Amino acid sequence: MLTAINGVQINLQTRYYDPVVGRFLNADIYVSTGQEFLGWNMFVYCLNNPVMMYDPEGEWANLISKGAQAAKKYGPRAWNWSRNTAVRIRNWRPLRRAPRVPVQAPARLTMRAPTELNFRHNLQVFTGRTNVNGFHAHHVLPKSGEFRNAFARAGIRNVHEPRFGAWVPARQHLSWSAEYNRLWRDFFNRHNWNATQRQVFDFARGLGRRYGFAVRF
Repeated sequence: MLTAINGVQINLQTRYYDPVVGRFLNADIYVSTGQEFLGWNMFVYCLNNPVMMYDPEGEWANLISKGAQAAKKYGPRAWNWSRNTAVRIRNWRPLRRAPRVPVQAPARLTMRAPTELNFRHNLQVFTGRTNVNGFHAHHVLPKSGEFRNAFARAGIRNVHEPRFGAWVPARQHLSWSAEYNRLWRDFFNRHNWNATQRQVFDFARGLGRRYGFAVRF
């Protein structure tokens, strides 16, 4: 019985055979079997002709009767076929899976300095969004310089912090950005440009509901 060991080695009772190299793993108990030149090789299997020979005990190569009849009937053609087949068996190599290439996780984005230049990047990190194609990073608190002092009086020092941002579809954002700034101008005019932080945040949340973007403060 042929028993696979670790998927490669084969137990032939007396010895183990490795089909990858076409050799026994341990030497024959006979220094020579007297079977021509290959009989002196203590590690070959069936004189390197496993098609025409068989070795049930791993010690002595015996000619298969049907193979002998075929050799007698077809002559060199049968021998050449068996020899070529034996060479193919000896050169057989088990299929090996390609080495698994570890998949590297995408580089994790980190927060940068809260500036206008880094606003889009920081908003992406803050919101955890990976696909922002077709979206504008909207300043919920307008970045226009005319509002800077009014926001500062309300205790808001930097409108480029990512918590003051929202993702808005680009086409939609372009359609109402001018109106958005006008509403903020009207708001500060009503409060004599001295609105409190709570009033600023409440007004910003109302605009979020009006234009359909998320406010995260």
